[in-house]
Amino acid sequence: MKNLHIDCDPGIDDGVALLFALSHPSLNIRAITTVSGNLLADTCSLNARKILHLSKRDDARHIPIAKGPQKPLVRPYPRDPFSHGADGLGDLGITDVGGLRETGQFAADLILETVNKHQEEGISLLCIGPLTNIALALMKDPELPTKVSELLFIGGSFGFHTAGALRATGDNPVSEWNVYVDPEAADLVFKAGFNLTALGLDVVTRPDLELSVTHRERLVAAANDSNPGAKFLLDVVAFGASRNFASWCCLIDSVAVAAAIDISLTIVDRRERKEHRWPEATEIKAARDIDVAKFLDLLVNTLAGSHQRLPKCEHHLHIEGTVSPELLFTLAAKNSITLDSADDPAFTSVATLYERYRAFTSLDDFLHYYFIGFSVLQTQADFELLAYEHLKTVFAQGLRHTEIFFDPQAHSVRGISYQTVISGLIAAKTRAAINFPEMSVEFIPCAQATSQMVL
Repeated sequence: MKNLHIDCDPGIDDGVALLFALSHPSLNIRAITTVSGNLLADTCSLNARKILHLSKRDDARHIPIAKGPQKPLVRPYPRDPFSHGADGLGDLGITDVGGLRETGQFAADLILETVNKHQEEGISLLCIGPLTNIALALMKDPELPTKVSELLFIGGSFGFHTAGALRATGDNPVSEWNVYVDPEAADLVFKAGFNLTALGLDVVTRPDLELSVTHRERLVAAANDSNPGAKFLLDVVAFGASRNFASWCCLIDSVAVAAAIDISLTIVDRRERKEHRWPEATEIKAARDIDVAKFLDLLVNTLAGSHQRLPKCEHHLHIEGTVSPELLFTLAAKNSITLDSADDPAFTSVATLYERYRAFTSLDDFLHYYFIGFSVLQTQADFELLAYEHLKTVFAQGLRHTEIFFDPQAHSVRGISYQTVISGLIAAKTRAAINFPEMSVEFIPCAQATSQMVL
């Protein structure tokens, strides 16, 4: 699972994006901060708590929320009283926050706390509002860019498509709201050295970014009190239509969530500085296109809950292959195992290892990283953590029965006893039986010269 800190300004499109992120099983939302953008930060905080409660997450009380300042760094706040309704959530009558409260922290402090807590396992910043809070966190800790895996930002306009100029906000043909509200903050963040990918106005406001009749029918079929995401999206699209907005207006920020789930949904260019024009400019990555069909399917499938509702079984996955980059780095540090980034740049960070995993060239190339992956498994606790994290993830995806292979020889040749391996796996199975009683789990050893046993 990917750890995310979401900085947002809900906002109807932020509301959809938050529900999208909170509903997808591959994302672990560690904290939410709100910034003055679509509305003032205190109203955005209230709306974030409404959306978090609406999501029906069992762990909603454990996701901290904090707000930033009521204005940009330097300029007056440019209020938009029309686009999002009087309450900022399309005037849908959503009032209940379920007792959820702010932490009482300043947003920048919660950002730093969350990043420092999850730095070793990897954490990404998902920024779908102005960059005021990130800039303030950067002022407090200039090393922040080195501590996050990536920063995904809905903002800017890069000239890839004409849509940007047609839909600009502000006082010039290419101004984009999140930069327009606080350009000084954007300037600081863009220059800071983050692994930053910007999804610009010209990409996320394309006219083909529209819900089809089929998408709407699936959302209608799924919309009920137990599935709030589908209903919320339909309701805000209807609100947008009442203001003569196309449905893409409600989907803008969700493109960043989709990129956090699967960056291959975008085509990214590296925007280099030009010596004769902006010698001081910093290189960033900017999305120049998105796979619209895949994005819309991912969004609708997630909010319609189709992948969660469908019960599934899984046979013969090899548990050693589920070592995530986050877990790899965590256990390597715990067990004093060196991942030599000088020899292989893939081991520079969690983000670079994910990028390498998307670029296997052959079976041997895959197996090279597969063997490195499970080399960090040393103790019973390591095997328990590996198996339990996998079981927790697949249960959230609707899995109800699984039969998992493990490879005793792969560990015994490293001096790890069979008892260490199986004790860890059984401990994970025992925890899963308590926490996920609807799911049955069996482990099958791939043992040479012996009959296979189900454990």
